[in-house]
Amino acid sequence: MNEETAVVISEAVQLGTVQAASPEDIVKRASSVATVLANVIDDKKLFTVINNKKYVQVDGWATLGAMLGVLPRETKSEKIENGYLAFVELIRTTDGMVIGGASAICTREERNWGKRDEYAIKSMATTRATGKAYRLGFSWIMNLAGYESTPAEEMIVDAEFIQKKEGTQTSTKASKTPQKEDSKREKSKPAQAWTSEQIAAAVDLYPKINSIELVHRMNLSTELTRETSLKDLEKWLEVYEVERKTSESFESARMADNKLFG
Repeated sequence: MNEETAVVISEAVQLGTVQAASPEDIVKRASSVATVLANVIDDKKLFTVINNKKYVQVDGWATLGAMLGVLPRETKSEKIENGYLAFVELIRTTDGMVIGGASAICTREERNWGKRDEYAIKSMATTRATGKAYRLGFSWIMNLAGYESTPAEEMIVDAEFIQKKEGTQTSTKASKTPQKEDSKREKSKPAQAWTSEQIAAAVDLYPKINSIELVHRMNLSTELTRETSLKDLEKWLEVYEVERKTSESFESARMADNKLFG
């Protein structure tokens, strides 16, 4: 007589070291974590305000990780042109299993890092990779806590926004020439935290160019944003590529901005 084997599918799920009996239970537990997390972040001011939105600093993301029993581990940090590229894994503390990870860069081409010490640039690359790794795995919990899902370090906040966070306002004086106004506008615009769709579109357009280089080019623009359509982004990159053959990077970006956005 043939015996039939019953296959039992368990609904149990695990969030870091937190176990739950069902998807519904995991949402309930995550909501409880989010409530406690929000209290800590607000109390310790582990966030940066950008355009009236709260972006949690990496210390806040690390707090979330500690609450879940998930810690970061840097696996690699390599020197690239003008900066560093870092890789970070997320480790579950109960068994040492790798449950996530990410990479990030920091270079002197960024407006706030041109004159910084090399160790600081290397450290920021690791910091960004840590925040990004937590974001990829647990951004939904950060949203439950009431914050934006992008770590503050990925937003690359410039001095203007930092002053707003501290309750002061950057004084602005009327510029005497359009050229000075353009220069001031370039310095006051923070680099963007690009969407994955935008980065993918750039890579599809120029597959032979390193994605890091493509992001650098996009960051040179004073007009491109996360809301820019993929079509306009591709047009901008094409114009930039043409202009770059005869002009410097910043000037090429300015020309692409003017041709696309007037």
